[in-house]
Amino acid sequence: MSAFGDAQGAQSVELTLTEAASLLSGADMASTKALTEHGIPSVRMTDGSNGLAMNLPDFSGKVPATCFPTSSALAATWDPALVSRVAAAIAREAAAAGAQVLLSPGMNLKRSPLGGRNFEYYSEDPLLTAELAVGFVKGVQGRASVPVSSTTSPTTRRPTGCA
Repeated sequence: MSAFGDAQGAQSVELTLTEAASLLSGADMASTKALTEHGIPSVRMTDGSNGLAMNLPDFSGKVPATCFPTSSALAATWDPALVSRVAAAIAREAAAAGAQVLLSPGMNLKRSPLGGRNFEYYSEDPLLTAELAVGFVKGVQGRASVPVSSTTSPTTRRPTGCA
């Protein structure tokens, strides 16, 4: 058995090992599995480092969204306030599309120009990356979507993009 709850005093729920393990895989490519018998809803997620990257329910395309400058382009401004405004706009679009979790910002440090996903990350400089990531999170806070920082390897292949 394992407990499920949050730090804000929500009621704990006892799950069997099978139920708890089922939460580690998704209901689909963008949503967690719901355990309705325990009052645990499905959570919808989306990538969003440079705009909402959410598939349509039938996977026939992407939800229409604004394509913002990439994280590396925003980093070139050295402006956390600008990153915060962009993040707030992305959060509004994510909430309007029904996402509860925004899988962003990407905070991996660029270690090689050969990394194919470098555009998703801010910089090779840890201080600049930290300052801009804080700006992004502050821009999303107070919105319906919750940011989840991404620290995947820049060579990891994961779906991204914008419509």
